[in-house]
Amino acid sequence: MKKSLLVLLVSLSVQTVFSQVKIDDQYKNPGKTNSSPHLKTNISETASESVLKSNIASLKKNYAPSEYEQKMKVADAEMKAFNINGDEVWLYEDMMYGGRKKILKAGKYTLKDLGIYWNDRFSSMLVPKNLAVILYSDDGFGGMKDQYKGYGIRQCMHCYSTEPTVLTYDYGNFNTMGLMLNSESTTWNDVASSIEIVNN
Repeated sequence: MKKSLLVLLVSLSVQTVFSQVKIDDQYKNPGKTNSSPHLKTNISETASESVLKSNIASLKKNYAPSEYEQKMKVADAEMKAFNINGDEVWLYEDMMYGGRKKILKAGKYTLKDLGIYWNDRFSSMLVPKNLAVILYSDDGFGGMKDQYKGYGIRQCMHCYSTEPTVLTYDYGNFNTMGLMLNSESTTWNDVASSIEIVNN
């Protein structure tokens, strides 16, 4: 009797254990027959989207226009807008026609006329064919001076552009214009404190 009871109890225990680990048919092949909302996420799609976003971000970072290319675009745009047969001189705060711009016509300009901001600030300029610019290192037309004729007719000596229409002009960057200041060789970049514009 005890043996039969023991066999019966063991048999029931084994059935109970196996019944607890039985897998419902609808979960045997998840992704095809499963309708449970929490198992619908397609992991490979999410990973692909993440990789794609990462690649796009990397491309934008690595292949964005360089600072040099951006400056070239600005310079080309200024060259195209400038009238080489006009009566205005365009002076710029930065090289390659960047930064603030000062537009002047024929005349004499001290710091009072230019504004104190422009003291030792000019770095490049565009000059029409019929005008010339005389730069002075000191205010009131004092110190060292040098004259530069219209850049519309000069050959390209220091070009930064690849545009064919621009290659016939000199960019007029002040760092290419040499002078002796206080017995030292330097350039006109950030040196001019007064300006005279005359007919060429």
